[in-house]
Amino acid sequence: MAEINIKIKEIDNAIQSLKSLQKECNGFKTTPPSTVGGGKTVSELEELANVYKNINNDFSLLLSNTISFLQNVKNSYVSSDQKAANKILK
Repeated sequence: MAEINIKIKEIDNAIQSLKSLQKECNGFKTTPPSTVGGGKTVSELEELANVYKNINNDFSLLLSNTISFLQNVKNSYVSSDQKAANKILK
């Protein structure tokens, strides 16, 4: 039977890196400055600022989901490995 080696430390390192990136991402000021006046150019710039704000929010959500996925993979592997070890010890 083939053996699958999972390096838990590497998963932990990836999770920590993603958490650091998420913290940095969430630290950006995403509220566009208020504008006085108007015109087509101002409206387009406000819309562009909102697009970047949405991208930042979506990227943060992607990071959260990836972190959650990696933690679930890690927990599942550790649990499965422990169950297999318990069966061997019996």
